[in-house]
Amino acid sequence: MRIEVDCGWYPIVERLGERLACEGVNLTLATEKWGWLRVYLDGIATPEVEAAVIHARREAANTCSKCGASPAEMRAVRGLRQVLCPACGGDAPRAVVRTRRVGQSA
Repeated sequence: MRIEVDCGWYPIVERLGERLACEGVNLTLATEKWGWLRVYLDGIATPEVEAAVIHARREAANTCSKCGASPAEMRAVRGLRQVLCPACGGDAPRAVVRTRRVGQSA
Protein backbone atom coordinates (compact mmCIF):
# COMPACT_ATOMS: atom_id res chain seq x y z
CA MET A 1 0.00 0.00 0.00
CA ARG A 2 1.33 3.41 -0.98
CA ILE A 3 0.11 6.36 1.09
CA GLU A 4 0.56 9.86 -0.32
CA VAL A 5 -1.43 11.95 2.15
CA ASP A 6 -0.43 14.30 4.96
CA CYS A 7 -0.05 12.79 8.42
CA GLY A 8 -3.49 13.93 9.61
CA TRP A 9 -5.20 11.47 7.27
CA TYR A 10 -2.87 8.51 7.96
CA PRO A 11 -5.12 6.97 10.66
CA ILE A 12 -8.13 7.17 8.32
CA VAL A 13 -6.23 5.45 5.51
CA GLU A 14 -4.80 2.78 7.84
CA ARG A 15 -8.28 1.95 9.21
CA LEU A 16 -9.64 1.77 5.67
CA GLY A 17 -6.80 -0.54 4.60
CA GLU A 18 -7.48 -2.88 7.52
CA ARG A 19 -11.21 -2.93 6.85
CA LEU A 20 -10.71 -3.62 3.14
CA ALA A 21 -8.24 -6.41 3.89
CA CYS A 22 -10.99 -8.14 5.86
CA GLU A 23 -13.11 -7.99 2.69
CA GLY A 24 -10.29 -9.44 0.56
CA VAL A 25 -9.52 -6.16 -1.21
CA ASN A 26 -6.12 -4.45 -1.29
CA LEU A 27 -5.77 -0.71 -0.96
CA THR A 28 -2.98 -0.03 -3.45
CA LEU A 29 -2.79 3.78 -3.29
CA ALA A 30 -4.24 6.54 -1.12
CA THR A 31 -3.68 10.10 -2.21
CA GLU A 32 -5.19 13.57 -1.93
CA LYS A 33 -6.40 15.47 -4.96
CA TRP A 34 -8.10 18.88 -4.82
CA GLY A 35 -8.67 18.38 -1.08
CA TRP A 36 -10.43 15.03 -1.43
CA LEU A 37 -9.23 11.59 -0.39
CA ARG A 38 -8.67 9.32 -3.41
CA VAL A 39 -8.20 5.58 -3.06
CA TYR A 40 -7.24 2.95 -5.61
CA LEU A 41 -8.18 -0.66 -4.98
CA ASP A 42 -7.19 -4.10 -6.21
CA GLY A 43 -10.16 -6.41 -5.87
CA ILE A 44 -13.91 -6.60 -6.25
CA ALA A 45 -15.84 -3.56 -5.01
CA THR A 46 -18.73 -5.11 -3.10
CA PRO A 47 -21.34 -2.92 -1.39
CA GLU A 48 -19.41 -3.34 1.88
CA VAL A 49 -16.20 -2.14 0.21
CA GLU A 50 -17.96 0.85 -1.34
CA ALA A 51 -19.50 1.74 2.04
CA ALA A 52 -16.07 1.60 3.72
CA VAL A 53 -14.55 3.88 1.07
CA ILE A 54 -17.43 6.37 1.31
CA HIS A 55 -17.11 6.44 5.11
CA ALA A 56 -13.35 7.11 4.89
CA ARG A 57 -13.82 9.88 2.32
CA ARG A 58 -16.48 11.56 4.47
CA GLU A 59 -14.28 11.29 7.54
CA ALA A 60 -11.34 12.83 5.65
CA ALA A 61 -13.56 15.67 4.42
CA ASN A 62 -14.04 16.73 8.07
CA THR A 63 -10.53 15.97 9.37
CA CYS A 64 -7.52 18.28 9.12
CA SER A 65 -5.08 16.75 6.68
CA LYS A 66 -2.12 18.27 8.60
CA CYS A 67 -2.85 17.44 12.25
CA GLY A 68 -5.90 15.16 12.25
CA ALA A 69 -8.11 17.55 14.24
CA SER A 70 -11.83 17.68 13.68
CA PRO A 71 -13.87 19.64 12.69
CA ALA A 72 -12.05 20.97 9.65
CA GLU A 73 -13.13 22.43 6.33
CA MET A 74 -11.88 22.91 2.81
CA ARG A 75 -9.53 25.90 2.52
CA ALA A 76 -7.66 27.49 -0.36
CA VAL A 77 -3.95 27.71 0.47
CA ARG A 78 -1.58 29.08 -2.18
CA GLY A 79 -3.95 27.97 -4.92
CA LEU A 80 -4.40 24.47 -3.52
CA ARG A 81 -7.45 23.07 -1.77
CA GLN A 82 -6.80 21.42 1.57
CA VAL A 83 -8.97 20.27 4.46
CA LEU A 84 -7.64 22.18 7.47
CA CYS A 85 -8.68 22.94 11.03
CA PRO A 86 -8.75 26.58 12.22
CA ALA A 87 -5.29 26.22 13.82
CA CYS A 88 -3.60 24.87 10.67
CA GLY A 89 -5.64 26.91 8.21
CA GLY A 90 -5.10 30.23 9.95
CA ASP A 91 -6.60 32.99 7.89
CA ALA A 92 -6.74 31.00 4.64
CA PRO A 93 -10.05 31.61 2.88
CA ARG A 94 -12.68 28.90 2.71
CA ALA A 95 -12.67 27.21 -0.67
CA VAL A 96 -15.82 27.36 -2.72
CA VAL A 97 -16.82 23.78 -3.42
CA ARG A 98 -19.58 23.14 -5.89
CA THR A 99 -20.99 19.66 -6.04
CA ARG A 100 -23.68 18.17 -8.17
CA ARG A 101 -25.39 14.85 -8.24
CA VAL A 102 -24.82 12.35 -11.00
CA GLY A 103 -27.16 13.08 -13.89
CA GLN A 104 -27.71 16.68 -12.84
CA SER A 105 -26.84 19.30 -15.44
CA ALA A 106 -24.38 22.07 -14.63
